[in-house]
Amino acid sequence: MTVNHYSRRAAFTGAATILATLFGAAMAAYQLRGQSDLVLDVVKIAAVLAIGTACVSYAVWGLIHRKASNYLRGGLAGLLTSLLVIPLPNFVSAFKTEFLKGIKTGEAGFLIPAFDAVLPAVKTGLLTFVVLTKVSLVAVIACLCLGVIVVRCVPLAQDET
Repeated sequence: MTVNHYSRRAAFTGAATILATLFGAAMAAYQLRGQSDLVLDVVKIAAVLAIGTACVSYAVWGLIHRKASNYLRGGLAGLLTSLLVIPLPNFVSAFKTEFLKGIKTGEAGFLIPAFDAVLPAVKTGLLTFVVLTKVSLVAVIACLCLGVIVVRCVPLAQDET
């Protein structure tokens, strides 16, 4: 199949997922170097990033490009995708920790510990932006550029307006 058979949404979702997963896994491997379970940790982080980026980028592109597709909307889709995906590994890690702590304290069922874990996990995820690193800035700019490149280089599919 040629590029003409794919929609811009699919192109953006696929490219964002692949690039975010590779970039995040490389950064995780760099930061976690020297640990005994490095490969397992990098695989977990890559899986979280792949699933999260695919879902977020698909939804964001669809919401922003409902009426029209242009460079501004492509860049905005990339920007929002990056702002939602960058804190995702920290959010998931904090959610898991708080959830398991709630389960161990003996709270009934799974729902109460899950709801109790959301707020601390959101706070931890948002701390990613407090400590804005060069890597985060590069990821935001790269995702913004990806949205513009998709609008520029991928032709509209027949079912897109």
